Amino acid sequence: MKKLTQIFQDRRQSLQIKLSKISQDTKIPQEQLNNLEQGNLTNFGSYAYLQGVVKKYAEYLGLDPEVMTSYLRREIEQQQVKFIRVTDYQVNSRFPSLNWPIYAIIFLVVLFFALQLFLSWQKPLLELRALPKTITVSQPLVIRGQTESGVLLYLNDEQIYQNEKGYFSESLYFKTPGERQLIIKAIGVNGKEQTEKFSVNIKAD
Repeated sequence: MKKLTQIFQDRRQSLQIKLSKISQDTKIPQEQLNNLEQGNLTNFGSYAYLQGVVKKYAEYLGLDPEVMTSYLRREIEQQQVKFIRVTDYQVNSRFPSLNWPIYAIIFLVVLFFALQLFLSWQKPLLELRALPKTITVSQPLVIRGQTESGVLLYLNDEQIYQNEKGYFSESLYFKTPGERQLIIKAIGVNGKEQTEKFSVNIKAD
């Protein structure tokens, strides 16, 4: 009488299906499928787990799960299989599971200080919308942009203000033609500065 492992192997080969394909479809690890076909039954954590694998594998190959389970019980009794339980390998772990909250707290503390260090060196956000390069004396120069809450803004050393969402808008009027150099500076809560320089040519009407 054929063994369970041989029945599985012969059936799979007759259907020309690879173990990798079966593993992908059934979510059974390929290593366990290989152990089953090789007869390495002790490599399964428990009889209940092995029985579940056998039933699922049998259904996939079009075999009767109950018949295959009876074959399994017979072979387990004949071979006097002793299962290797996963928990046996976890008892002497160098990092006991009871200590995981401590490691989690240490990780969060380190992450917090790393974030604070990063923020202390980061320059504030300063984004400006596109500005015209040339305007006339009758046109205002509208400066629009966005920064962060709490940032100090200066336009040519004169403070301007942003709203709660960080948006700002300033209109400048020039009475005489010529080229003007403008500097807008943002100073963050950490003291870091971000500066944008631009020029505009003022023409007579």
